[in-house]
Amino acid sequence: MSIKTVSANLTRLEGIISSLSSLSIDTVTGDAASDYSVEGKTPSVIARPVSPQGISEVMSVASEHGLSVEPLGGMTRTSLGNSPDSLDLAVDMSGVNQVLARNAADLTATFEAGITVSRVQEILAEHGQFLAIDPPLPDRATIGGTLAVGWSGPMTWQNWSPRDIVIGMRTVMADGTITKTGGQVVKNVSGYDMARMHIGALGTLGIIAEVSFKLTPLPSRQATVMATFDSDASCLGAALAVYGSGLTPLAISTLHGQQPGAGGRGTDEARPSLLVRIGGRARSVQRQIDDVASIYRQSGSAQRDVIGDNDAAMMWRRMGDYGWTEETTPVAGIRANVLPSDTPRIIQSMQDIEDSTGLAWRATTQTAQGVVDIHWLNIEGEYSTEHVRSAISRTIQAVLRTGGTAVVTHAPASMKETLDVWGETTSAIDTMRNLKRQFDPNRVLNPGRFMGSI
Repeated sequence: MSIKTVSANLTRLEGIISSLSSLSIDTVTGDAASDYSVEGKTPSVIARPVSPQGISEVMSVASEHGLSVEPLGGMTRTSLGNSPDSLDLAVDMSGVNQVLARNAADLTATFEAGITVSRVQEILAEHGQFLAIDPPLPDRATIGGTLAVGWSGPMTWQNWSPRDIVIGMRTVMADGTITKTGGQVVKNVSGYDMARMHIGALGTLGIIAEVSFKLTPLPSRQATVMATFDSDASCLGAALAVYGSGLTPLAISTLHGQQPGAGGRGTDEARPSLLVRIGGRARSVQRQIDDVASIYRQSGSAQRDVIGDNDAAMMWRRMGDYGWTEETTPVAGIRANVLPSDTPRIIQSMQDIEDSTGLAWRATTQTAQGVVDIHWLNIEGEYSTEHVRSAISRTIQAVLRTGGTAVVTHAPASMKETLDVWGETTSAIDTMRNLKRQFDPNRVLNPGRFMGSI
């Protein structure tokens, strides 16, 4: 890079910082900016607004200077998506974190997008309510970030998807315009729900600033019935039997492959496990415990245990966080969505792939939703890049053969240069591209990160 180019870049950077400072927006530059790197790209400037209006002002400056922008919350799932085409400015949303409204009687609440999921749950628990989303690392994951990635956890089955619990939203568009859709009551006017467009769009169409939710009453009692099995087939057979039994547990999940050890390493001691989470009044919970235990016995479980609420909550949290903590980050990972009845086929494919590649793996299923999270483990720090590439490709093909979809959640940076982590584009890609052109014609927000390099 020539001295003239460096000088021009410094002048541009100084102009950006000056513009943000004049708006009383805190900024971060220099070595500290490396903490905000995304898939190998480090922003030149980090802006820290403390209100939706502040986000709007930041985006106006970014649009004026032709900057590429990435909104960041708790940075718990920055491995999702393709590598950004460019990254000039990151918007740190952690300061936009206020509780705006709570209506316990109507089961609704409104929060700014930078508040963490765990803080929201603490506030709602005071009124015997909760928000039906359970992402990894809730102490860091923000409401806005969780919606932007569209992540669904084990509780989704009985409590709707993230799109179903949002009743209103304020977003900041690429040019700084603030838009509003829906409201703060469950019954809103009819028409297209624009909030759904932003959920799962990875911040490529706008920055989520405020969200209104419909809430769920907390069960008065919870318990988890856990069992181990001698084979993956028996374990998933029992899970599908619970799913088809007419019972209404909060979650049904199974665990396969090698159990995680220290530093993401695996052990060979684990048996396939099934966890069924139950909630409700004491008598209903006990009846469901008995019914689930009966299904376990009929399915030939090797061991059965009933785990109380507090211990079970910690166990579900560890399972949900796996793959997203520094200690458990896998070499590569995939989230597959298939029919519940096809989950055994995907797990069997994983065993076949291990036999041919030698890669250890761990998988969890949200059986009732047909979600399978697959992680290839880093054992002793040794793995073959070609074997990882083969495992990813063969797993995606196995999912596609069932008619399902697969998204690569983790992959070495070198692979992302030639891999679209979103998989094959669908017939909806033209609509997505048209929306991007309409809402962000200059490709300011997260360029290249979403499906089809949008």
